[in-house]
Amino acid sequence: MRTRNILEYLENSAALFPTKTAVLDEHGNCSYQELLENCQRIGSSLAGKIPQGAPVAVLMEKGIPALNAFWGIVY
Repeated sequence: MRTRNILEYLENSAALFPTKTAVLDEHGNCSYQELLENCQRIGSSLAGKIPQGAPVAVLMEKGIPALNAFWGIVY
């Protein structure tokens, strides 16, 4: 399975390893499926509100929520 971009990597990983831990921080962990669902939810909420290709700033503490925000913006 050839991956062409970083989002496809996440989607493929969620399909192959849905329950495997993708991210771990001091507060808990997140599976590939949870990460994909979170990024899709965030991305869908941003769609139509922010023009495609526009810069988006994220100011958050390091951790799973910040990574969810990053993936959501990519999505």
